[in-house]
Amino acid sequence: MLYPIPFWNPDAEEAAVTASVPSSPHIEYIAFRVGLKPALRLAPGRGLARERTRAEAQGLATRVRVGGSGRELLYIARDERRATALSEAEALSLCGTDASIEGHRELGRLLGYPRCCVDAFVTRLADLQPQAHDASEDYLAVHDALGRTKIAHGRLNPTPRGGESTLISYYPCRFDCTLSLRYGEALFRKIAGRWPHRADEIRRWLMEPVTLTAAGTRLPADASSEGDVTLRFDAW
Repeated sequence: MLYPIPFWNPDAEEAAVTASVPSSPHIEYIAFRVGLKPALRLAPGRGLARERTRAEAQGLATRVRVGGSGRELLYIARDERRATALSEAEALSLCGTDASIEGHRELGRLLGYPRCCVDAFVTRLADLQPQAHDASEDYLAVHDALGRTKIAHGRLNPTPRGGESTLISYYPCRFDCTLSLRYGEALFRKIAGRWPHRADEIRRWLMEPVTLTAAGTRLPADASSEGDVTLRFDAW
């Protein structure tokens, strides 16, 4: 079943594909629309009120809360209970106590992320507390996942070099995580069936090797220096 996402305009998106505009289609919206994601957690900026109104006009439940970065976050779900639970879990994740770990865990569950990936994330987060860490979250997550990986798959790339959209909206526990691979493949097939040219672009940029500095800067793979982590892919 397809779920209506009115703030995603398929006609405009298809025209953008022809013009090779990188920001289209909105992969998260597609995943929600086709039922692969149970909810969305977005930071639409100045477009928040418009997107919230459009979602509610289609009978979707929404909530808004200010996140840890100070940005307003929009939660969209198919029922009021999940939308409220997402907002409450976000608040718990920001409480600054040991309970914040459980808030992050609940956010992952409500957004449909694989439990193994959520567990890896909260374990890494707990290990960093209470002391601060100079390295970026991207760097730590990629370094952590690579340590468990036997075969790195491009469709699980969370940090494409140009900042393009990703198939998964979380850090995988490893780059050959079975549950993440199934999700990524299912979503990619949906996109390829409707926008084959767009699917080709997505595959191309996600398969491109990328180097991350500790500060989180993304560089070409051949520009790595000591202390950087380079992500190269063995398979799609």
